[in-house]
Amino acid sequence: MMTNPTLPAKSMAVQLRALVVDAFQGLESPPLVTPTVIIDGLDECQGHETQQLVLSLISEVFLTFKLPIRFIIGSRPEAHIRESFDHPHLHAITRRVVLDDSFNPNQDIALYLREGFAGIYAKNTHLMSQVEQPWPPAGVIDLLVQNASGQFIYAATILKFVGAEFFRPTKQLEIILKASPLRSAAFSDLDHLYTQILSVYPNPKAIVEILGILLALHCPQPSDVIEDILGVESGEVKLVFRGLHSLVWFPGDQAENFSRDDDAECKSGIRLHHASFQDYLVDKDRSGQFFIEISEFQNRLTMAGFALITSSIVKTSRHETRHVPSLNTWRYLKWHLAPHFSQCPDSLRTIIVQDLEAFTTAFDEQRDSKLSEISFDAFHCAITLLVVRAQIGHCRPKRLPLVF
Repeated sequence: MMTNPTLPAKSMAVQLRALVVDAFQGLESPPLVTPTVIIDGLDECQGHETQQLVLSLISEVFLTFKLPIRFIIGSRPEAHIRESFDHPHLHAITRRVVLDDSFNPNQDIALYLREGFAGIYAKNTHLMSQVEQPWPPAGVIDLLVQNASGQFIYAATILKFVGAEFFRPTKQLEIILKASPLRSAAFSDLDHLYTQILSVYPNPKAIVEILGILLALHCPQPSDVIEDILGVESGEVKLVFRGLHSLVWFPGDQAENFSRDDDAECKSGIRLHHASFQDYLVDKDRSGQFFIEISEFQNRLTMAGFALITSSIVKTSRHETRHVPSLNTWRYLKWHLAPHFSQCPDSLRTIIVQDLEAFTTAFDEQRDSKLSEISFDAFHCAITLLVVRAQIGHCRPKRLPLVF
């Protein structure tokens, strides 16, 4: 730097050559211990192109100059970063480590919280002298660890808020633990991070639509179920969530079987990585344009479920095979549509029953005479079974649409 004061203004490639490559090539003998460079938060560098350039230059260090150096790179698994690591040049020389539950983050977060609260207590002894030890109780620590879902930023946000200057720590902790308008202020840093990640996709409405159905489902489901319910093209969910892999977990979309097995469903379904992300989404004061009213999407899911059944009956009668719901979707509706229906408001249940009765009459008059009675009755009875299982009560239609 002293010999070339203009170096900070040069390109990254020139800087890397001068500060790393030339320095290593000038050594008379290789270092006894492999030097390690740590790059934390690659995803926070300005611009996707800059982030990908950093990775490209690092691969050049190994492939072109064969330098004896090690890089440790920490980043959220954003789509463009994963694509860079998937490139053959980088893929062959890298090892990926996912910081998931196998590293037991809960134990580290619990230790971090206990030491952090102990520091807050020691700093505020004049305010905490009457507070019973241990503070906070073990149960509170356990609750906060559970809410963190492996996120240190959640724990750090808690400690920052509780230990804020000019505030009583016990009162600050109460705000964290109880639902109140003040609670949103406690998570401003975390909320900013979530908003920043969600804002990567240019269509907020599409994100809210998909996340809304995701939260309304009774258990995690593959992407094709969400796409069928929303009536969007295949692949839309993965496209919209392309930049959200740090928030949303994608397992294999192929379900193992189609029996009623909640464990199998959960293993094959999309889910949120962190409980705190759902807390953010359902709090309008925190999430703003990304706010999700779960009851609204539960109602939409129910209406869409019955619409899929009736439209599929019509398509079958016309021998249409395009845009047929997936087997995963039928499995979910078979076991979960009735509970969804029973949880709807009375007004919506009445509308659904009226629509079913109207469909029964119209379709019975218009159905193709060539349609197999077995096929017709199977589809028709599917609606009837769902209605009966839902225990409609006072919304029960005068004439159930049974076909025998």
